[in-house]
Amino acid sequence: MFFEKLERSWNLTPIPPYGFTGNALPWICWAIWTSRNQRIFENRSQSPEETALKAIQALKEWEIAQPPSLKIPKSLTTDQQHDPMVLDPSEIFCNTDASWSHTSKETGLAWIFTNGSATEIFRGSIKQSAVSSPCMGEALAIREALLQAATNHYSIICIRTDSQVLAQAITSRQKTTELYGILSDIDELAFSSSSPFINCRFTYISRANNGPADGLAKACLVAQPVVNPNQNSV
Repeated sequence: MFFEKLERSWNLTPIPPYGFTGNALPWICWAIWTSRNQRIFENRSQSPEETALKAIQALKEWEIAQPPSLKIPKSLTTDQQHDPMVLDPSEIFCNTDASWSHTSKETGLAWIFTNGSATEIFRGSIKQSAVSSPCMGEALAIREALLQAATNHYSIICIRTDSQVLAQAITSRQKTTELYGILSDIDELAFSSSSPFINCRFTYISRANNGPADGLAKACLVAQPVVNPNQNSV
């Protein structure tokens, strides 16, 4: 580790257990800079050991001050890292997916709601036409899931999608030209002052773990009649 090399190169007394997990380099640079300023402007000097310990202390204080929800255990799986620990026992989860036909530009949209015990409590699907891309289909599925959640009076909701790009765009509230209208609807439903939800969050789930929603979307594309994609806009 860096500080072990620091101890050997400067012939320092071993530093106590570090007890931090973050990147120490910015804090080391900061400590060196402040030590340099103290030497120039205040005529006070620090030993290399004191400077290193100051960096460690600042890093540990910063890590302790971070909200617990931002600290994700290393033992979690990939899906769990994208979907942090449940914040509220009443939170409802919704897996969404879309199955898009390049030929007909039709899309099957699907959503499956489960509670914190992973017990299914509601599911639905709908088929829509004039959908220009798979990503638009995924966004339409999320919008429909939010409308269904509001109708069912789910106030604390977590939407799961296997489109990582879309999950990031919604969470960061960025809107592309193609999806501007749909993402605006989602943003209004999820984040505005008039949102029907107390809390609404979006997470990425791998396609392998989204099988039921995927199967429901594919079945919908084959079986159901078509509706206009703009009929459910907010």
